[in-house]
Amino acid sequence: MDLRERIRHRAAKMRQYGPGRVAPTVTIRKEMPAGAWSQGDPLERLGRFCLAAAAACGADPLFAGRYDGALRLELPPDGCGQRVGIEGGQRWVELARIGPADPLEEVLRALRSGGDQRAALLDHLPWLSALRGRRRAALEVLDLSTLCICDWRGVLAAPQLARLVLAAGELVPGRDREVQQVFPLLLDFDHKLIDAGRASRFLDVLMHALGQGAAWTT
Repeated sequence: MDLRERIRHRAAKMRQYGPGRVAPTVTIRKEMPAGAWSQGDPLERLGRFCLAAAAACGADPLFAGRYDGALRLELPPDGCGQRVGIEGGQRWVELARIGPADPLEEVLRALRSGGDQRAALLDHLPWLSALRGRRRAALEVLDLSTLCICDWRGVLAAPQLARLVLAAGELVPGRDREVQQVFPLLLDFDHKLIDAGRASRFLDVLMHALGQGAAWTT
């Protein structure tokens, strides 16, 4: 087999097992002040973040969809599915159905008990998970807030449309020379399917949901 034939053979394998589409990814960033939503242990903060993401998906269900490879979107029938990467993706938990009105206790119970270490490597390859029928959650949520990572630029692969990232809190100058803590919120999105204005509005709804402090009770 000469070089040309080997390249053709390798390309066929890559098309079969590799990503069907690597998305042209754009990342935008907004900063959310610390508050009632960020208090408690890191898992409580992540649980509130997941509930706020469900509220944002309720306002714009496009972000809960998946690309099916034929310029069409598949939307979850009920609730917003979330695939949550805890502590930078060291453990992945799939929240098949979650709504903004769900109790925080139930979300925390799922985050504490769920996850499969053996499946984590396969789940980290979105295209392989999709081929094996294992990827059910729509929106990917990645928690970097415990790893001192304050910035992020990611790449999406089918069937993902968007990835929501919570980065580590930073101390920044506030009003009257006060120092306040802010948490960067980052959104990776496929700019061929989602425009920047829509992505920015999605983050605005998320930040508004996070700011509803009366709802954050354990």
